[in-house]
Amino acid sequence: MDKVILFVHGLSGSSEGTWGAMIELFRRDRCFSDFALDTYEYPTSKIRFAFGRKMPGIQDLALGLASYIHAYHPDKKEIVLVGHSLGGLVLRYYILNEFKKNSNTPIVAAAMIATPHTGSALAKLGNSFSWGHAHLKQLAKGGDLLRSILDDWG
Repeated sequence: MDKVILFVHGLSGSSEGTWGAMIELFRRDRCFSDFALDTYEYPTSKIRFAFGRKMPGIQDLALGLASYIHAYHPDKKEIVLVGHSLGGLVLRYYILNEFKKNSNTPIVAAAMIATPHTGSALAKLGNSFSWGHAHLKQLAKGGDLLRSILDDWG
C-alpha cells in the first residue's frame, strides 16, 4: 500500500483509547481498503506533579511526528493526517515546518477534530493547577505559539 491515514491523539489520550474504535470501522469499510491505518503516540497526561515526567512541547511532538513518518512511512505516496485536540495542533505545526522547508511532502489532506486553534480557557485554568505542564501551557488561550501557528497558517 502506498497510502496511509495516520491518526494523532490529543491531551491525555492514547492511540488505542482515542482511535481504536474508529480504526476498526475504517478497516471494515471498503472505501479505505487502499489505505494503511496507523497511529502516532506520544507521552501526555492531564496533570503534571512536581518532579513528575516532563512532556515534550508541540514543537518537539511535531519533530517526533516527522521522524515517525520518515521512519515508518518513507515510501508512502499519499499521507492523510487526522488529529484530535492537541494532536491537531501537532499536525499543523508539522505541516507548517514541511512547507517552510519546501519539502516534497506526501501529505495530501489533514483533518483536525476538536482542535483548540485559538487556545483553551480550560487549559489555562488547568495549567494553574499543574506543575510545568508543557501541553497545558501551550494550549492555553493567548499563548505565543498558538498565535504563531495561526499567523503562519494564514
